[in-house]
Amino acid sequence: MTFKGTVIFNGTVLSGLVTKYGFNETRREILGPNESVARSGAGIDDTRAVKFDPTYTLIPLTPAQVAIVWNLASLKGYRTLKYTDATGALKSVQARLHVQGGAQLVMDTSERTLYDGIVLYFEVK
Repeated sequence: MTFKGTVIFNGTVLSGLVTKYGFNETRREILGPNESVARSGAGIDDTRAVKFDPTYTLIPLTPAQVAIVWNLASLKGYRTLKYTDATGALKSVQARLHVQGGAQLVMDTSERTLYDGIVLYFEVK
């Protein structure tokens, strides 16, 4: 899904790095210690929270932009993430960044070099 909106992580405007990016929100359940199955076979639900973690696929990136992403990926702990969700609402959450997939060289000419395949997964606190 190609999506245009705001993506700002730790003060860096990621949506300004590229002209296109893919957006997805993945559902994540946080289960409590009593999640199990009863003797009758029925499930015992102990869901503590449901979070939606945003994921972005950045396409394409120059070598300088890849360096910016790697610098953000090296940060530890939770940082401020502001993003436009699928409904168009601007959200501000605390999240930490995980990079899924490495940079893949997709164009290398005398005029420019471009990389693809970097997926940014934000785990919401």
